[in-house]
Amino acid sequence: MKLFKLAIVAVAMVANVGCTTIKGWFNEAPLTPEQESKIVNRNNGIKVPDGLKSPHKSTEFVIPKNIVTVPDSGTVTSPTTVLVILEKSWVNEDDNHKAKIMIEKPDLVDDFPQFIESGIEAFQTHLNLTITPISETQYQIEYLTYEETGFWFWKSKKVIEKFDLQLNVEMQKHGRSGQVYIDAVSYELVSEPSDTIPKASIRKEAAAVHVLNDFMLELDYQYRVYLKKEKSELDVTLAVAKNSSNQPVLSSQQEIAYVYSQTEEILEQLGFSIEEEDKLLHSYKLKYNKGKQSTWDSIFNSKVANKLDIPSGEYVVELTTSINGVYIKFSSIDGLPFSEEQVKQAYELFMMVITDEELEL
Repeated sequence: MKLFKLAIVAVAMVANVGCTTIKGWFNEAPLTPEQESKIVNRNNGIKVPDGLKSPHKSTEFVIPKNIVTVPDSGTVTSPTTVLVILEKSWVNEDDNHKAKIMIEKPDLVDDFPQFIESGIEAFQTHLNLTITPISETQYQIEYLTYEETGFWFWKSKKVIEKFDLQLNVEMQKHGRSGQVYIDAVSYELVSEPSDTIPKASIRKEAAAVHVLNDFMLELDYQYRVYLKKEKSELDVTLAVAKNSSNQPVLSSQQEIAYVYSQTEEILEQLGFSIEEEDKLLHSYKLKYNKGKQSTWDSIFNSKVANKLDIPSGEYVVELTTSINGVYIKFSSIDGLPFSEEQVKQAYELFMMVITDEELEL
C-alpha cells in the first residue's frame, strides 16, 4: 500500500512540474507584429543599424548561378581517370589527350623498349585481347564489354559493346623515355544492355583510359616480377662448396646467426624434426624418416618434404664461419658427412624453399 501511495505522489509531482510546458503546446494565439518582424529580419540576415557600414562579405564560397548547362547524356557518370601506376611514369598536364601516360625507364631495367614489348605480349595473354601490330609503334586492340545473362547453370555472357582501339608506344631515340597513349578508332553497340549507358563519345574515351590503365598495371606487374628475380639473385648467396677438410658443404655469405635462424625453417620443411638445438654452437640434432610425410607436409610441402635421398635416422647439421663465408655441414649422428651428391640434392631442395618463401640465404 505504501508503494502505491508513493507512485501516486510521484505522478502528481511530474504533472505539476510539466503543466506549464504542456499549456504552451496548445497555445494558438497569433504572433504580434513585433514578433513577426523579428522572424523576418532573422531570415533576411544581419540588420545593420543606421550610420554603420555593412560588414565585408567574402566571395570565396559563393556559388555562381546559371553559368553551366549540362547536356542530357542519358546517364551522369564521373570521368575515367588515367592512373600513374608504373614506377617513374607521369601525366603531362599540358597535354589535352585523355588517355596518355609519359614513361621513363625504371631502375634495374636495361632494355626498356624490349621491356615494353614483352609487356604488350603479356597484356594480350592475361586479358585475352586481340592485339595486332600495325607498325613498329602502333597496335590495334579489339576490346569487348560483356554483360551476364541468365542464372545458375544457364548463366552466360553476351557482348554489349565493341571498341576498336589503337595503342601507340612512342619511344625517344635513346630508349630511356617515351609516351604511351590510346585512341578510340570506332565504337559499336552490339546489343542493348539492361541499364542505360552514356553517349558513344563518352564510352570511347572511358574505354581508352580503362585499357591504358590495365596496360600500365600489367607493366607494373612485370616490373615487380623482374625486381623479385633480380633481388633473389642478389640476396641469395647459397652455393655448394668444400670446407677446410675438403668435405662437401653448403656455403652462404650472410651472417651466421641469420643463416642459423633461416636454416631451421628450411630443415623442418625438408622433413627433418629437430630433436635438439645449440644456439651457441649453431648446431641442430635432427631425426629423419625417409619417404614418410605428415598430413601437413603432404598438403603444403609435398615438393620438398622427405625427398632427400638419405636413410632414416638421426643427423647433425653444424654451422661454422670461415674466410669464405658460413659453412652448413650435414653428417650422420656418427659423424659421417654427406656425400657430394647428397649435398647437391640438399642444395636443390634448399633453393626450392628459398624461392617459395622468398628467403635470403
